[in-house]
Order: sequence, then C-alpha cells, then structure tokens
Amino acid sequence: MSGEAPPQPDGPGDFPRLPNPASEALRRVSRGAGTFVLVLGGSREARASLLGVVEQNAASSGWETLRLRAHPLDAMVPYGALQPWLSRWYHPTEDAGAPSHDGSRRPHSETFAMPLVGLIAGLPSRAPHEREHGGGSRSTLADRSDEVRAFTPAELRAELVDLVQGRTRQNPAVVLIEDADFLDAASRDWFSFLALRMTDMPLAVAIALEGEAEEMEFWRQNLAEAPAAWCPLPMDPLGASGEERLRSRLRALPPRTLDALSLAVVAGPDADRTTLKEVLGMTDKELHLALSPAIDAGLLRLDGDRYDCPEPALFPDLLGSVPSAQLVGLHRNLAQALTKRPAHQQQGKALFRLSDHWAEAGEIGRGVPTLLAASKEAERWGAPTLAEQRLLRAVVLSQTDPTARGRETEEKVYAEIAKLRLRANRPVEAREAFQRAMALAKERGARALQWARYVSGIADAEVRLGGHPDELLRSTLAQVQGRSNELEAHLLRSLSYYYLERARFDESIAAAERASELAEKGPDAVLKVRCHNSAASSYIFSGLEPERARAHLLKALEERPRLEGTSDQLILVNIMDGLSLLECSLGRESEAVRWGEEAITTARRYGYGSTLLLVLGNTPEHYVHTREFAKAKALTDELRRLVDRLGLPERDNNRQQLHLLEGRIAAETNDFATARARFEGMVAMSEKGGSRVFLGQALVHLVVLSARHHDLEAARRYYHRLEKEGVMRSLMGENRRLLEQVEPLLRSENDPPHSG
Repeated sequence: MSGEAPPQPDGPGDFPRLPNPASEALRRVSRGAGTFVLVLGGSREARASLLGVVEQNAASSGWETLRLRAHPLDAMVPYGALQPWLSRWYHPTEDAGAPSHDGSRRPHSETFAMPLVGLIAGLPSRAPHEREHGGGSRSTLADRSDEVRAFTPAELRAELVDLVQGRTRQNPAVVLIEDADFLDAASRDWFSFLALRMTDMPLAVAIALEGEAEEMEFWRQNLAEAPAAWCPLPMDPLGASGEERLRSRLRALPPRTLDALSLAVVAGPDADRTTLKEVLGMTDKELHLALSPAIDAGLLRLDGDRYDCPEPALFPDLLGSVPSAQLVGLHRNLAQALTKRPAHQQQGKALFRLSDHWAEAGEIGRGVPTLLAASKEAERWGAPTLAEQRLLRAVVLSQTDPTARGRETEEKVYAEIAKLRLRANRPVEAREAFQRAMALAKERGARALQWARYVSGIADAEVRLGGHPDELLRSTLAQVQGRSNELEAHLLRSLSYYYLERARFDESIAAAERASELAEKGPDAVLKVRCHNSAASSYIFSGLEPERARAHLLKALEERPRLEGTSDQLILVNIMDGLSLLECSLGRESEAVRWGEEAITTARRYGYGSTLLLVLGNTPEHYVHTREFAKAKALTDELRRLVDRLGLPERDNNRQQLHLLEGRIAAETNDFATARARFEGMVAMSEKGGSRVFLGQALVHLVVLSARHHDLEAARRYYHRLEKEGVMRSLMGENRRLLEQVEPLLRSENDPPHSG
C-alpha cells in the first residue's frame, strides 16, 4: 500500500451526507492533517448512525477504517478499548477481524488477547501458531508475556503515538469509537498526548459520547491544542421513554432468556457461542432459542460469533435482579470455562477479566494467583496504580479465609505490594507493606528464616528515607547466621547499601564481599548479580581497587546464560554499562566502547525505554575519548530524539546527560559557543533544583573549556564556584582527571594554557 499514492478526495462535495464540522474534519485528513470528531448527545442510535456515515465516507475514499466500542468491563484495563486497534496496526493482518452484522470488518479482542506485548518489549512478537512451528526451540522475550519488562507511562504513550504516525504515512485512516464514555484513564490521557502530534498525521479519530457536562469539559481541556470537530446532536425527546421501553422489554423476558442474557453480560467480551454453550450446558439450537427474545427486544446483538449487549446502561437493572448466590455461580462457571482456553487467550485483557471472575467467585486458590499475574501485566503496561489495585484486591480475597493458610496468602501478597512500591520509589509505603508482611508472618508463628527477607526490604526503604536500619539488619543477621546462606546474602547486601550511602566504604566493601561469597553458594542467579554489583559499586565509589570492582562485574556476567530471555536480563545491561564506565576511567577506551556497545545492543533488544536511555547517555562519552565524534554524535542524536519524544522535563537527569554530551562533543569539535551554552544551561538548571552531580560536571567542563580558550579569569571563576558549591567531592574518574590537568594553570598568572 505504501508504494503508491493513497486515494484522496478532491473537495468539499466529497462528503455531502455529513454535518459541516465532520465534513471539514475529513477534508483535513485528505490534506494530510489530523483531527478529532466528537459526536455528542442525542440518542445512542443517532450517534452510531452518524459514526456509520463517517465510516462510509472514509471507506469510499479508500482510507483505512476501524470501528471500536468501549466496554464497561474493559474500563479497568489500560488502553482497554484501543488494544484491538493498536495491536492490529502493530501486527497488520488481512484477517484482523470477522465481518460484523453490517458487513464491515472489526477487530476482535480474542485476536489480541495478549495486547501489545511485542510492542512493549520492543520486539515483533509472533502469532501463537508461529511460536509453535517456528524454527528452533529457543523462545524470545516477546514469546513469554510473564517476562516482559515494564514501560513507564510516558514511554508507552510515546511508542504508541510513533506506531500510529508510522501507519498513517501509508494511508489515511479513520478510527471510530462508540460508547467512549467507558474509555479507561490511560486511553483518555493518551488521546490528549496524541493530539499534540496530529498536525501532519492524516488520521481522524471519531468519538461518540453521551455529552455529560463533566465529560465534555475533559475533552475540551485535553483537545484544546488539537483540531477538533464538535458535532452536537439534538436531544431526543423520546430518549427517556425509549430507555424505559428497553427496561420494560427486559422485565418481559422469560426466565431462561434472562439467565442466558445475564451470563452474556457478565462474560462481556468473552461472550462467544462456545463459552456460553459450555457454561449453560446448551446446544447451538438451545442457545439460539434462549437468546432470540433478547435479540428481538434490542437488548442483545449477535456480532460474528459473539453476543454483544448494546445498552450498557441496563447492566445495573439486569445484574441487580440476579440473586447474589447465582451471580457467584456465574462467575465461577465462567472462570472455569475461560481457564480451558488456550494460554494465549488467557493473557492481556482476558487475564484481568479472569482474575475478576475468580475473585467474585471467592476462589482464593485460583483468584489470588490470577490477581498477582494481572498485577504483573499491569506493571508491564506502565500502570503501577492498576497493578497495586489488583494486589489490594488479592489482599481482600485472602482475608476471607480466617485460617493460617489465609494469613500466609495475605502475607505473600503484602510482600508483592511492598516490592511494587519500592520499584515505584515509594519507600514510606513500601516499608509499611514489608512491615505488615512481617507482622503476619510472626502472627502465624513463623521463625526468622521465613521473614528475614522482609527485613532486607524494610532496610532498603529506610536507606532511601535517610534512616538507620543497621541495628535491625545486624540483629536479624544474628538470627539467621549459619542457617541460610541466601537470607544472609540478602541482609548483607542491604547492609552494604546502607554503609555505601553513608560513605563508610570499608564496611560497605566487607559486607558486599561476604554477601557475594554467600550468594555464590546458592542457586539464585539474580541474587548473585545484585550482590556482585553491590560489591563493585562499593569499590567504584570508594575509589579503591578498581580491578576488584572489575572482577565483581565480570563475575556477575557469568550468570548471563541463566538470565537471557528473562526480564532479569536487563539487570545485566546495568552491569555492562558499569563495566564500560569503569574501563573508561582506567584508560581502556577500546574495552569501554566494546562494553558500551554491547549494553546498547542488549537494551535495544530487550526494551526500548529507560534502560536504553541509561546506556545512550554513557557510551557516547567513550567515543569522545577515542575521538570518534561521528559515532558519538549519532548516539547522542538518538538520545535527543528519545528524550524529546518522551517529553522529559529539563530537570530530568536524562535530559541533563544529553546536554552534557552535546557540550562535550561541541567542545571537542571547536564549537565553543554551543559547548558553553550547554554547560551554562546545566548550571542554571541546578539553581532550579537540578542534580548536584551534573552541576559539578558542568562546572568542570566550563573550567576546562575556558582554560583551553585562554580565558583564565573565567576558568578561575568557575573553579571557585565548584569549591563554593561543595560538589568537588562528587567528581570521579574522567572529571577528576580533567580538573587535575588544568589546576596548575589556574595557580599561575603568567604561564600560557595548554591548547589541548
């Protein structure tokens, strides 16, 4: 399709059946510009009818059209209603959806049961049949949804906008969304992010809304900077009476139809013939006879193989009439049926629905594990709040079991909540959750061997808060010493972290060395890597024995074969990046470049996000040292594109690192003005609360830059600022060496400065 010019309408007469705002919106698309079309008010049928006309006009112009519908049961899932659209565009297929009742093609949620996993992982994932019959037995990260790393919300939003922009370059497109009042929060936020990039994107997004005042205000504010066509429909004087007619039809349904309809509503997007027949114990004919009255009454619609309830407003009326015991049974039977589906159909949005069904059925043994799995899925989507909600629901479910087993389940869930909060840098709440897990363990009579790991988590949280958990760590160590190498290693690693934060380097090194020694005796590869990394950090920050730091980093890399293809693979990217920086500080530029390039390659392969930002921010400096400025600039330009695309603020460390790199390259290529501007900008940012570490580095480079350009007065001024700010002690490696090279010049009034 991209090889030829897409068909384009010629003028205003091409969309005669549309209201003027919608017609103008499509003309914008024909000129290569993006727009939103908001269909507001009126009856649901009127809104759907107008969307249908927009769809027909777009299709007749040869544009790509997709029609979606937000469903109340998917509102909890990030990008819930949009996943079929985004997944289809990421993995385009000719059979992306089955024909609907009106002949158009619509993507189905089953096709995309594992939503966006390949996209989030940064890899093109394969379809289930390709995974089964593909060459070789080694699986990729994209094949294994439980091992895909998380994106931050900003990273994921940017990735999805890039995806849409790339696809619309091939052909103009119109995406239509019914019942947009049920869009999840992530989708709504994403539309406001997409709006900022639609200037040159031939895409129309048509959204149908009831037009409630609060909803209207949201869209007005979030689309304020985007072209938007507002299409208000006249109020339907029969709207209220029409809704009442539907309610009266609902009350008139026979009991058998009501039971089948209730199941279809509870099943939501999973309400296909196969599932309904299995749960109800009916044949095809019996199911048809049971649901035909609901279809005839306009309460249900058959779309391909799925039954769709066209009026979500009736959900409370319908489900409120079902006895609670019967509703629990529906959830249990439905969960059992969904669990029999192929594994790839129990992932993504389907996993969230499955976890809800088990939880509503009160099935702790099945509900808690699926809620934990859904939490991990949410975190991968960059939705930590949703992930925590799943875990808190697991807590509530586990509390329905008053036995010791129920308390043990609750304890384990609180431990997961604590780790999630620590990853999200919420140390106060993480500490509370670790303490709750430990209290539950002690209540059920558990010994130190069963709760000592929680102490390690409490300590890590305390260190981040500036606390002093050393006594707690030492007293717990005394209880597990000689009884569990793994627990000792965990506690000693935390103790090393505490000592390092307080610059007690000898004690930090001793604790990390012992932790590494104990970790090596056990099977936990991740623990080994973390302990060796702690030991290396202790040596690096102390400035002592860099070769010992190198040995620990290389020892950590010995676990690489065991971690490849898992989410923990990314831990090793940090190890490689650390090796590249260490080798550079030792003057081994070729080795530094080798490790830096390997870190970049691995980061690109296993996740295009924060890890890649890290290594892109470091490796260009190695090329500056080897004077390969073209390579340094290429990587720095890539870093700038990523930083700009993610919309990172000026105070963000990644943007400050970008300014540092651009200044370094400009300085080494004799672009004095650019170099000075970048470094001065970093100094100015420090005065607004920016990083003190970057302040120190910027001042060092301003000292060196001024000295090289024979401006000793400016060099001394920057040097005095370094001393005054108290950031001299934060300088290490290359920055320290650069400063030492020019310090003799600053003490001399008459000696000419070095030129290089």
